[in-house]
Amino acid sequence: MMLSDPTFYVLIAFILFFLCAGKPIYKAVTGALDGQIKKIETNIDQATRAREEAQLFLNETKLKLHQATKVSQDILAQAKEIIASLELQADHNLKEMLVKRRQLADNRMALLITQAQQEIRSVLTDEIITNVKKSLVHEKLNARLEQTLSTIQQSSL
Repeated sequence: MMLSDPTFYVLIAFILFFLCAGKPIYKAVTGALDGQIKKIETNIDQATRAREEAQLFLNETKLKLHQATKVSQDILAQAKEIIASLELQADHNLKEMLVKRRQLADNRMALLITQAQQEIRSVLTDEIITNVKKSLVHEKLNARLEQTLSTIQQSSL
């Protein structure tokens, strides 16, 4: 009964097909799977290397950022010191300039006072001389007048 059943022959054909074609199909499937595994392993290796390179780059970038931050903080601290020094120097220079200007103003004032005093003395001296001259002239006139009056009186007598 089995020999007359077509399912039996299909089973025999299927078994013979697998015996004949199984090994090459197995080799082809395992070869394809091995190729895919190697591609996946290569991709994983490349991704691991890329991750390691990215981590190195990140670490280098963080280090450079830290160094740049430190340099900028140092520059900022130096700038603040320079500004403080310049402010002190400017304050000192301003005070010196004010003292010098005050001295110049005092000297100028003293010079103007001295010049005014000299001019007042000169004017007063001129006025005194003029008044003395007038007084002398009056005295001389008075003396002549008296002399003339005396002469007249003597002549009338």
